[in-house]
Amino acid sequence: PNPPDTVSCRSQYIPWMLAQSTNGFLKQAQLTIVSTNYGSVSGTGGTGRSGAGIGGQIVRYDVSYPQPFLTAAWLHLFNGPSQLTHRAAVVIKNEPFENVPC
Repeated sequence: PNPPDTVSCRSQYIPWMLAQSTNGFLKQAQLTIVSTNYGSVSGTGGTGRSGAGIGGQIVRYDVSYPQPFLTAAWLHLFNGPSQLTHRAAVVIKNEPFENVPC
């Protein structure tokens, strides 16, 4: 599906796309996405700049999503945490494009 009119740039599109690709299972408001851009693939082991970068740059997206447990039994039996945090990371190369600022 096409994004709503309120989604006008990549930093808004990425959380929307992640939520849509799970058929709404992931709630967009709970997603945390940190993007770091680098000048080259060999630079990904070092310090990058915050943000999704520009066309042709390498970008690492770190995504986290807290999910509460469905029952409190875990808390009572094992004194465990109240939620589980899922984490994923992906490194991509931006296509050449003109970035629309948010």
